[in-house]
Amino acid sequence: MIFTEQLQQLRGNVSLCCYLQSWKYFEGFESTIRQEYSFKNAVQIRAREELQNCQRVYTEKFNASAMMVGVHIRRRDVASNIAKSRGFADAPLVYIQKAMQFYEDRFQHVVFVLVSDDHSWCEKNFRQLLDRGQACLPPDRSAIQDLCVLSLCNNSIVTVGSFGWWSAFLAGGQVVYFDKWPRRDSEIASHFNRADYFPPHWVGLS
Repeated sequence: MIFTEQLQQLRGNVSLCCYLQSWKYFEGFESTIRQEYSFKNAVQIRAREELQNCQRVYTEKFNASAMMVGVHIRRRDVASNIAKSRGFADAPLVYIQKAMQFYEDRFQHVVFVLVSDDHSWCEKNFRQLLDRGQACLPPDRSAIQDLCVLSLCNNSIVTVGSFGWWSAFLAGGQVVYFDKWPRRDSEIASHFNRADYFPPHWVGLS
């Protein structure tokens, strides 16, 4: 409250640094934040086209429309020894499979939209889902394009990091997150409040 009053006394533009990733900052203003963080029309058009392609493939195979679940898979940098020493963790395949099963148990028709910094890993580990049309892997474009695609999905699966957190927040549906991050007793965990970071209605799995 004191911080808010101080901001109101300032004139002009104000820059806030660091991690603004507590759902408590935005409680009661979620729709305003999503409106302010909207994407340019050209980005949205391309993202919608990619999702429509995913939906089209699924419909041709199953003669039904599917729930779109965005899956953010961050792997490369968080798998380094330096990142792991700080408390990062690359979410294992078994977690993503459990998260997918979470949605398959709740919805009859689901297509998983895979967005990742490691396309080859996704192609290898989700080959069957991709071939069956139950998952799609949009072209590796820009980060902003990937974020827009995820934000337009109905529900979300996230692994580690701010990119996934914001994609899930902007999408606004059900969210499954990797609950083994950060690693206990690590540098990151020492200044990390889990209750502040993960909204209470998000579902943690590992």
